[in-house]
Amino acid sequence: MTKEEYIKENERRWEEIRKPYNPASGEGSDCCERVAVHIEDAEHPDMYLPKMMMDEPVIDIICKCGSFSKTAEILNTTIDVIVVAFVEIRQNYDFEFWAFSFIKIKEKLSDDAIKRGSIGRSVPFKLNRGQRKLLRYLYALWMAGTPIRIIVLKARQWGCSTLIQIAQP
Repeated sequence: MTKEEYIKENERRWEEIRKPYNPASGEGSDCCERVAVHIEDAEHPDMYLPKMMMDEPVIDIICKCGSFSKTAEILNTTIDVIVVAFVEIRQNYDFEFWAFSFIKIKEKLSDDAIKRGSIGRSVPFKLNRGQRKLLRYLYALWMAGTPIRIIVLKARQWGCSTLIQIAQP
């Protein structure tokens, strides 16, 4: 490779690292195949939901209506019931969403935490790149129906233990 090719490849990799990641909306998640969905009255109207959750009847109706309120009208119920059903279904299929929404961890010592003044505070569990890479592997084993057996050597300070402990049923 030439010097210019190395520089170009390095820039490509940095672009990959800097891509936006939002577990609440599913943006930037690559752990499982996702489908773009627009729900106008959701907290995050543009979401990327796991493809495997699209077979759920309630999710299908919500996506076709494009709104929690329209779905509530059609099903003759309240918006709260529809939103709760949506969240309950999504948390069964979308680990990243569930972890970010319902799990809190202590903020670790880092430059960003120092700048924010949040060292030691409870923060939502937002997976880092290494954890997402491991989760992608776990999803692949799960979808293949094979037993999940993993040995991680020298797993220090990147969050493997945290992910595995939280992911256990």
